[in-house]
Amino acid sequence: MTTGPADDPSIVDEDWLLRRIPPSQMPYNDARGRRWPSSAAFTPSTGDTEVSAYLDSELQDLGLDHEAVVEAHDGYAVARFPVGLPRSLDRGVIRDPSTDSARPLACDPAHALITGRTGDNKNQWRRIGRLLFDNPAVTIMKEPGEDPTGTG
Repeated sequence: MTTGPADDPSIVDEDWLLRRIPPSQMPYNDARGRRWPSSAAFTPSTGDTEVSAYLDSELQDLGLDHEAVVEAHDGYAVARFPVGLPRSLDRGVIRDPSTDSARPLACDPAHALITGRTGDNKNQWRRIGRLLFDNPAVTIMKEPGEDPTGTG
């Protein structure tokens, strides 16, 4: 049995989410004429059921901007999209401030999760990823750097 995604109604649809994207998940896109996130950029890591993001309003409350999201992540990009976008795709958004990280970052208190339904699989997340990153509401706040592995 599947249940709906966990969602925090105190987070307004008009707030923005920032997603850190590794260069390997942002290949060159011929249709856009530039590098653009692949669906993998919105798929949970192996063993996870949520996608990590940061609430822009909470970053601003901390006196931070999108650059804080890539602190200690050389070469990563930052995508920005409204909270209402994943919700329109049957996802939820909840706060998940990191307070006990082995590598604490300034942006940790603004951490959030994009949640799915119980029972979602990788293919369902990939479909959501394609819909998300094909949406015109998505903007790239920081371009990716060179992929040090040479795979991206």
